[in-house]
Amino acid sequence: MPSERLIRILFGLVLALTLGVAGAGSQALTSCRGAGQGDGAEAALAMGECLLAAGDTAAASAWIASHATALAAPPWQGAGDEIRGRIALAQGREAEARAHFHAAERCDAPSLAARAALNRATIEAPEQAGPALEAALRLARAAARTDLEAIALDRLAQWHEDAGRAGRALALSDEALGPAGRIGRADLLFPLQWRRGRLLRAAGEPAAALSAYREAAEHLGRIRQDIPVAFADGRSSFRSTFAPVYQGLAELLLAAPGAEADAGQDRLREARRAMEAVKRSELEDYLGERCVPAASLDEASALPDGTVVLYPVLLPERLVLLVQRAGGIEALNVDVSAAVLGDVARRYANDLRSRGWTDTDAGALHDWLLAPVERRVGDALRTLVIVPDGSLRLFPFASLKRGGRYVIEDYAVAVAPGLGLRSPDRSRPAQPPRGLLAGLATPGPVVERLPDSLMRSFEGAGLSPEATARSAQLREALALPAVREEIAALEALGLGTRLLDADFSLAGFESAVASGRYGLVHIASHGVFGGSAEETFLMAHDAVITIDRLREALGASPRDEIELLTLSACETAEGDDRAPLGLAGAALRARARSALGSLWPVADDATRDLMTHFYRALLAGTGKAEALRQAQLAVMRSEGRAHPFFWSPFILVGDWQ
Repeated sequence: MPSERLIRILFGLVLALTLGVAGAGSQALTSCRGAGQGDGAEAALAMGECLLAAGDTAAASAWIASHATALAAPPWQGAGDEIRGRIALAQGREAEARAHFHAAERCDAPSLAARAALNRATIEAPEQAGPALEAALRLARAAARTDLEAIALDRLAQWHEDAGRAGRALALSDEALGPAGRIGRADLLFPLQWRRGRLLRAAGEPAAALSAYREAAEHLGRIRQDIPVAFADGRSSFRSTFAPVYQGLAELLLAAPGAEADAGQDRLREARRAMEAVKRSELEDYLGERCVPAASLDEASALPDGTVVLYPVLLPERLVLLVQRAGGIEALNVDVSAAVLGDVARRYANDLRSRGWTDTDAGALHDWLLAPVERRVGDALRTLVIVPDGSLRLFPFASLKRGGRYVIEDYAVAVAPGLGLRSPDRSRPAQPPRGLLAGLATPGPVVERLPDSLMRSFEGAGLSPEATARSAQLREALALPAVREEIAALEALGLGTRLLDADFSLAGFESAVASGRYGLVHIASHGVFGGSAEETFLMAHDAVITIDRLREALGASPRDEIELLTLSACETAEGDDRAPLGLAGAALRARARSALGSLWPVADDATRDLMTHFYRALLAGTGKAEALRQAQLAVMRSEGRAHPFFWSPFILVGDWQ
């Protein structure tokens, strides 16, 4: 349940705090210079507002202080106190802010006094916040300020909800819809409808709650580009805003499918769109920017025969499997809670990484996640595309077992961040694209530029304090001798041009991809997918390649997209269910239709053999998902590699065809 303070910070409704980055300094002063032209109080306030909006509270404070005389003269006293209050509040000086707001409330301008009262309410104890909000409402109405009236009603509703007075909170939210609707403010209508949805659902009115959640989601969609990925206080907008709204909508849609078949299909498609919105927002949160394009989701008829897309939706007390086929979409309910499923998924992932006993959990996860789909689809299932969530991203679905057989023995498995996040369907090129094979068997100067996150893994390893000796130790520890064999084997297939060791410099890589000759990029080098884009990187011979640098390099290519990006020696951070998003993020940033990577590091020779089998099948015209299945089976059936540790961590993300 969002607090009143959260909603205020979310949308900056009364300018109590800004969403800018503090410390902009001279840059903010330069950008605001035009706002403060003139010597009067009005110009001083304009400059102060600009600096505050830019997040430079120190400059704003100094500027307002330097114009204290002008702001002390009538009729500017109230405005001066009000902006001083907001500056003090942004700097964490609540007592000073409260005093300034109190003074501003006594001014003769009702709208200014209303704004001061609204801001003061954000820092008052609950027993004082209510009266301040009531005063703000009276002042807003006296000033005929519809926007401030809507804000005051919204804040009062949140105050009552926080105190457990659901009936009063709902009534005030309903009342606020009038003024908020008259001015068409989506940033006001969104929190109002979200609160109405929560309260109506708790009151046992699911139909009315669903209507409110639909309205909230619609208004949120209108303002999503204006909401920062991370707020000034460090909170993620995905976790605090997008996920609870869209997941709440999906849960209500899945709770009571329509009685008519068509109505049921429409409702399930709407639930799928809501989950796609969650996926899109989460990937943007991982990447740190609003950069994920939306695509039409109603393209089920484009799915090939034998292909099934599975959306597992983890609800508190049950699992819902949304199953998309060419003929439509259906929901299958499974009696397992999100907590139980998550615990088993995490334990299974840990056991896979450590080569432990996995059959029991592999069977249980199969029975919950895949058996209902297999029973419904039957032998027609050829390719299963999973859109996983949370802990379900930690393990490869190909490793699950039924009746003593791994599912990969019966059908291909691919992963998608969401149908709406993939490139539009098109036929595969008649000839496989030319490949760029980049490999790092022996690191070079890059060992002197390693990220702190990687260096922490060497703590306790006895690294020499002397720079030259330490670099030699790191080169030895990070060497991947079998990469030479891997690159040579792929080159022997006629796959393309190689860049090995010193040739795989950052400049050499960027120059090669900028030529536009390569539709397939294979990188065999150390890399880590962390919990965010900032913690994700690859190693070239002389430099670290961040996910942003990868985008810049591949973005320089004249190609609109590349067919496949393979990262054969990368791994995801253990235990972090967001880390697997890195592969999807890398594909998106690289403009790749598909990406192939590994959830954990595998023996070099097993990786070499799997990649050789995969590309051989791909060059023969086999689809990507089926080519990966054949390669995994080949490794599984080779001596000493039957355990899924060796063959299952390789996952295909994106276009599986």
